Amino acid sequence: MLFNILFVLLAFFCGSLPLALWLGKIFVRRDIRQVGDGNPGATNLLKAGGMVWGAVGYALEFAKGALPVVLAQQAGIHSGGWLVAIAIAPSLGHAYSPFLGFRGGKALATMLGAWIGLTLWRVPLVIIPTLLLLHGWLKPDGWVVLFTCAAVAIYLWVSASEASLWGVLACQTALVVVRHWSEITHPPQRKR
Repeated sequence: MLFNILFVLLAFFCGSLPLALWLGKIFVRRDIRQVGDGNPGATNLLKAGGMVWGAVGYALEFAKGALPVVLAQQAGIHSGGWLVAIAIAPSLGHAYSPFLGFRGGKALATMLGAWIGLTLWRVPLVIIPTLLLLHGWLKPDGWVVLFTCAAVAIYLWVSASEASLWGVLACQTALVVVRHWSEITHPPQRKR
């Protein structure tokens, strides 16, 4: 049990590292929280530093979510509540980073990273096209992400996925609601 708790703490620590913010400060020489939505994530690094730095930022944020899950599975944690906790911890770390006074970003790239660690390509193959399609069609972004969570739920149901994956999705959806609350209190609208 102590081993599993250490994995959860490691996963939270991994997610809490504001790597995109640090890249922005060191290489782009900008505080990326001064652009876009004010969050310390890869999207604002992309806006502040361009495609190359944005791609590096996204890769690191995906890795923050995937690496703890992969390490936990290599250590024998393949399902159950501990796997759910390890998969959600990086997103919580990103959203509530102790390095940033327990503030942070929306953790979407870190969530996708966790799915890469959990299912390799299967769930990301549902998430990425759904996000891209809905992002071009609906606003605000909170609704786009919630509908993407619904698409993942449909995939998990159709593929008769194990309970731990449902647990990860439930926790991530709750985090999406909390982090996008101001956006989802209004009904979705079509982009014009």
